[in-house]
Amino acid sequence: KQVEGVWYFDVNGDKDKTLKNVSSKRKVPIHPKLRELGFFEYYESEDHERVFPSLKRGRDGYSDAVSKRFSRNLDNYINDDPKLVFHSFRHTAINTLKQAVAPDQQIDELMGYHTKSISHGRYGKRYLPDVLLPVVEEIKYELIYEE
Repeated sequence: KQVEGVWYFDVNGDKDKTLKNVSSKRKVPIHPKLRELGFFEYYESEDHERVFPSLKRGRDGYSDAVSKRFSRNLDNYINDDPKLVFHSFRHTAINTLKQAVAPDQQIDELMGYHTKSISHGRYGKRYLPDVLLPVVEEIKYELIYEE
């Protein structure tokens, strides 16, 4: 979806999707690198309601198969560190944002966490995608391709 010229992922509990808690519902700006890598061309190439229509809903939602496949590829081709798992993406992103000195409240909102601050947690609305986009842009990694 798009608002104020900023494209975002709408994380919600609509239809057959589930959320862990109320804070999980959020609008996460799409990183410019995804646009550069052809995300929009991929999405527009097919007529589908979900971003990844081939994913099947498992016991814990749509991430089961992705997590298992990632773990198999990680174990077989990349690394044998048992501490490195699919959830490591979340840890790495949060650490990257902390090191970039992103505000805690914005990190919490991007990650779907409830903030304990009264002013941020109870009053006011959620951050708009255009406010969160500069925070998302702080996540920078080099992509390495091997043939």
